[in-house]
Amino acid sequence: MNALDYLVKPVDPQRLEESLKRVRHGTEKGEINAVHFAPSDRVFLKTGKKIQFIPLKDIAAIVAEKNYSHIMTIRGKRHIVHSPFNYWERLLPKDVFVALDRSLMINRYHVQSWTAQSRTAELYLMGVQTPFHLGRAAYQRFKALKVTSYRTVNTIIADTGRY
Repeated sequence: MNALDYLVKPVDPQRLEESLKRVRHGTEKGEINAVHFAPSDRVFLKTGKKIQFIPLKDIAAIVAEKNYSHIMTIRGKRHIVHSPFNYWERLLPKDVFVALDRSLMINRYHVQSWTAQSRTAELYLMGVQTPFHLGRAAYQRFKALKVTSYRTVNTIIADTGRY
């Protein structure tokens, strides 16, 4: 979940006024819709009549299909939601989620392996059975990530203190 500001009881009138100014200012500039997810957040997914929260760290890939997105998790689940690809591009943390082309975004920490094939590659992600075919431009973007090996979330937390 995301919040623009937090107020703690008892509410200080001056702090409340500052928070309201921040909201008004953000609304005028259109920044309210530009709130970004942090890697530790959970994303709200509405798939048909089912509503659920999924931790961002569980998302392996997002694949676009017109105005829908396929959310693929490391647990082998696929969720289809009515959200365009650019919605995810704007909201997800760019140091974790990388758009390799106009319809594929991956969680860089869930790369399991890849097989180079001349100028293209097959990319395997944790929990996703079918590999992703990366064309020439997408493969170049992937190589620029400098992903050297599969790293677990626990390794990332131990190395950096965050995820």
